[in-house]
Amino acid sequence: MARRLWMVLLAAAALLGGCASVDPALVRQQVGGKSLAVVSLVNDRVEASWLGTTVFNNEFDRTERPAWQLPKTAEDAIRGAMPATGPYRAVNIRALPAMSKADLLKGGVLTEDLVLVIAPVRYQDTPLNGVGIHQHSALGLKPLVSTFASLEGDLIDLKSGQSVARVVELSSVALPTPVLDTGAKLKPESEEAVAGSVRDQVKGSVRAILQQLGLI
Repeated sequence: MARRLWMVLLAAAALLGGCASVDPALVRQQVGGKSLAVVSLVNDRVEASWLGTTVFNNEFDRTERPAWQLPKTAEDAIRGAMPATGPYRAVNIRALPAMSKADLLKGGVLTEDLVLVIAPVRYQDTPLNGVGIHQHSALGLKPLVSTFASLEGDLIDLKSGQSVARVVELSSVALPTPVLDTGAKLKPESEEAVAGSVRDQVKGSVRAILQQLGLI
């Protein structure tokens, strides 16, 4: 029963992540004939959360895992999904994982007409923050675990500084066995499989953002 409920919650979260009041046709009109920068701010940070029966059992961890190559994964996903031709005059794709959104939008960093900023965000008021692993256990039952990527895509007119369209996408998948130890620390023997799953969620969330905005 608990596993079925967890799967339903994951499916609902992913469905809600794809919901946005964005008209792709209108977005394509906005980018028509303009130069577009697509910048990923996805970094090496991996968030881990283990929620227990009560808040006193909750544990969280945050680590930098450069070996997982998450910035490259996001940039490659953009390059692989974006068409060779599109409504824009030119497109410039890059990853700037060490930069904040505020710094990116300061004068002189970008010269294009528009920028699509793809960055990690918390998904609504859940523990799913950015990119990582979530595990849940209660009443002595076997913990349920998932990997996830919650990313925001904000298309901004650089001349006015105004957002043209914004979506938040959550990609998540359940794993068959628990992967977190006490302290929400990743089990060393699970790292390779978890890293691959997390990269898959980054790819899925990036592609969903581009689809929601009508850019692919």
